[in-house]
Amino acid sequence: MHELLIMGPAAWKSSLDRFARYKCDTAMPASVLTIEDAQSQSPSGDPPARIKRCIERERRLRGTKYVMLVGDANVFPVRYVRAINTEWGTIFYPSDLYYADLYDTSGAFDDWDADGDGIYAEMDFKETSSGAKFNIDKINLMPDVVVGRVPASTQAEADTYLRKVMEYEFAARESLAFGYPSRWFQNALIVGGYDGFGNKAISNQHAAPLGATGFTLIRRFRDDQPWSGTKPEDNARRSAELGRLLNGGAGFLHFYAHGNTHSFAGWFSATDVAGLANEGRLPVVVAISCLTAKFAIDKNAYLTAMGTSWTGTSEVDSRPTPAPVQPTNHDRDSMAEELLVKHDAGAVAYIGAAHKFEHGGKPLGAYFFEAYRDLPKPPSLGDMWGSALKRFIANELGGGTVGMGPYYAFIHAHKVMLFGDPSLRVGGLQPRWSQHAGHLDIELINEAVGA
Repeated sequence: MHELLIMGPAAWKSSLDRFARYKCDTAMPASVLTIEDAQSQSPSGDPPARIKRCIERERRLRGTKYVMLVGDANVFPVRYVRAINTEWGTIFYPSDLYYADLYDTSGAFDDWDADGDGIYAEMDFKETSSGAKFNIDKINLMPDVVVGRVPASTQAEADTYLRKVMEYEFAARESLAFGYPSRWFQNALIVGGYDGFGNKAISNQHAAPLGATGFTLIRRFRDDQPWSGTKPEDNARRSAELGRLLNGGAGFLHFYAHGNTHSFAGWFSATDVAGLANEGRLPVVVAISCLTAKFAIDKNAYLTAMGTSWTGTSEVDSRPTPAPVQPTNHDRDSMAEELLVKHDAGAVAYIGAAHKFEHGGKPLGAYFFEAYRDLPKPPSLGDMWGSALKRFIANELGGGTVGMGPYYAFIHAHKVMLFGDPSLRVGGLQPRWSQHAGHLDIELINEAVGA
């Protein structure tokens, strides 16, 4: 049984093999399957379809629980799903849930294209009261494995992230179990925008399960001193304060406010991430915010599945299907990439929206932290995210507690994604991990922890 399947390009295999060996040596059975081998093993379909077939085979034959896709949109194929009659016309969303939802409700393999028209998980929201109407391809959304994407565009970026995971699993263990060099892991940063969007009550509700498990909740809301104010110097002060808090170390950062591709609320930006110095004290980030994980394409400019370049506007409803792998000039970067793969500092995992994060997605944050509270410690990132996603799908698609109905919830199941290693031990390795590591690669571990 291999719990973790690591997939990436053949050119990066030496790095992926090294990471798999570390995982095996620390009681997480892992194997590597290259994109090229996965595609050669399936006789038909486009690249995402052939990769999904391989994941299903690994799940069925080897008991795979977690799948780590190593590669950004210019490296690892993306399945784009289409929504029509939204308030933005026709939109294609990247959806790594495609690789996780392997079976339909009867247990049969689900290719997400029930009507055979080559458009996957097609959604039509003209009549939002009818689930049968908007779920044209009759998918059930429920993940059968947990998928996380490492949005690395180069091997150097992939190596940066893999080192961060190894270092984190030791450093978080030392912090949580032994308080060394401090109890940084038990800090949870709860950051919000102005009341209305970034509602303090919702932020506090999401954070409550962490407080119940012994976390110190460090709250910073824009409505409150010392973060209030709308002048440029107020933005600079907020940026400096969040940087200071992150540098001190945190197990989690919960951000609930407006966002865009390259900043939180317009004030903590990619430039600020580049200035962080929190190596070895990395948080898991949950961003209840628009666009901060827009890792793939611009909706109005991309390479099509037919191999042609396309440009258009949001009013166009005949938008063509994007190619699964985009050229570098069409591969967008976001705060998710900036925090995970661009620097040794930043974050160790990221949950965020690849497009706009409307009101219907908010419960995901609460479910995620409730999973940390309820699961045996240390929980895996994948078990936390899988629990959150399943509860979200079960509870919110029928209207749930949000009041926005299934329209928004259905979209969010696709476009809110997990970035990082789904097998990550949140809070670090168990103190007794070495009992399982009879052939531990000391050189590899020394490199991971900076010895």
